[in-house]
Amino acid sequence: MLRVAAVVVAALLPLFFVANAMRVLLSETYVRAATPRLDGGKLGDEQRTELAVLGLRAVDPLRGSQVEILRAARLEDGSRAFTPREVRHMRDVRAWIWRLQVFEIAVAATLAWLALRARPTFVRVLVRGAV
Repeated sequence: MLRVAAVVVAALLPLFFVANAMRVLLSETYVRAATPRLDGGKLGDEQRTELAVLGLRAVDPLRGSQVEILRAARLEDGSRAFTPREVRHMRDVRAWIWRLQVFEIAVAATLAWLALRARPTFVRVLVRGAV
């Protein structure tokens, strides 16, 4: 049992840490800092940043917005800021982010349960899984 638990921990913890790193990239602070540094295009920095923040709000399930908010976004010339294909893509991204968040919660709950249930075993599993 200890060996199986160590293998599970070794397999899941890296994915868990990647998922946490992705949550950092889904922060508005990161988007506002990184977007103006993107290369050119026909949009100005301010408009590009605002569209990026709108896209972030559309794909992050914890923010409460829906992907449909992208349909109303317009460029300065009146054209749609997001094509129907981009809106479909953002819907797929949102679904994957939901899965990622469920995974994070499941791993955190499992680790908390292990820590409370069998503390000495939990420590050994973490050590063996990390090696």
